[in-house]
Amino acid sequence: MKKNGTTTSGTTRWRCSMCNASTSLKIDNRAKTMKRFLEWLLHPYPLSRLPGAGRTFRRQTAWCWDYWPAAPLCPVYTEVVHVDGIYLGRKAVVLIAAAAGQKVLAWHVARRECASSWQALLRKLQRPSIVVCDGGSGFAKACKELWPTTKIQRCTFHVFTNIRAQTTLHPRTAAGREILNLGRKLLTVRTENDRDEWIDQYLSWCARYKEFLAETTRLENGQIVPTHARLLKVRNLLNNLLAKGHIFTYLTPEAYPDGKIPKVEDLLPATNNLIEGSINSPLRELLHAHRGMSLLHRLTTICWWCYRHSYNPQDIPTILSTIWTHDEILKANQKAANPTPDPDYNSLIGGPIFGTYPLYKELHHTYHYER
Repeated sequence: MKKNGTTTSGTTRWRCSMCNASTSLKIDNRAKTMKRFLEWLLHPYPLSRLPGAGRTFRRQTAWCWDYWPAAPLCPVYTEVVHVDGIYLGRKAVVLIAAAAGQKVLAWHVARRECASSWQALLRKLQRPSIVVCDGGSGFAKACKELWPTTKIQRCTFHVFTNIRAQTTLHPRTAAGREILNLGRKLLTVRTENDRDEWIDQYLSWCARYKEFLAETTRLENGQIVPTHARLLKVRNLLNNLLAKGHIFTYLTPEAYPDGKIPKVEDLLPATNNLIEGSINSPLRELLHAHRGMSLLHRLTTICWWCYRHSYNPQDIPTILSTIWTHDEILKANQKAANPTPDPDYNSLIGGPIFGTYPLYKELHHTYHYER
């Protein structure tokens, strides 16, 4: 091929020296541009450090913001799944499921944590043996409906923070100081003997301070209220977790497929530190480095980060030819919000752009795993 002038639009024309056929080749640099865009987006590198304060880069990569990577169905089975949500103010939350190895299994964009939002996330996963959560709204209901045989483990660190929120770090009463110390010991329970000892100490605390917790106070308006309402909240919380068996699931042999508790030196599924430290923390750091972005751009950033840290992410050319754009997602949600004769949409409820079921319906498979 030899150069043969230019077209009326200025594109170089090429001519074959053997057959005299001519053509104007158009080189698609979108993949290269997207690669540069993701290298900047997924690293805490502000635009101000780029040449010219990043104005040229911002103009060249403006179209990249329209692409949203969809969460694929999880290709692997894991015995333990950690779930948590990262909030973007009060407008949106991204629910994330992860496994050992710091791999993201699935994610889901929603307006808030509720049963339907969690169900949309759980449908993308294979049912595990244990799921570790922080007690978010609606998760227990969603897990009971979709994963009835899965054991729930409440993150022990979140339980401790719930206790600390009621007692403060410097309780004034002896009962408050003792229950705060029990909360700290909860983080060190690693064996069945530790568990039995902790439960005995807690039951002893309940018995010794039974009358103390039953004290009441009459307010000026004549209303009678518990004197130690905060400590009562702590007792009710722990009683509820113990009754449901959600606090020491990781030390229950029946929760594991082989009926054996992992060794102490192994990573016991007692806390959500895996998802808090390996996923949420880098995401918050990334959003802070790129602070000033709109809600849409922050959601796009989180989705891209989760996609690149998931199992077997596709190469960029394949991504550009398969993933949805923001306009296509908006059109799908508008179609879902308006009644149509299509039976697939008869049961859909209209909502905002970032809902729960419409996004799942349009972007992902409509069935969930069965084991």
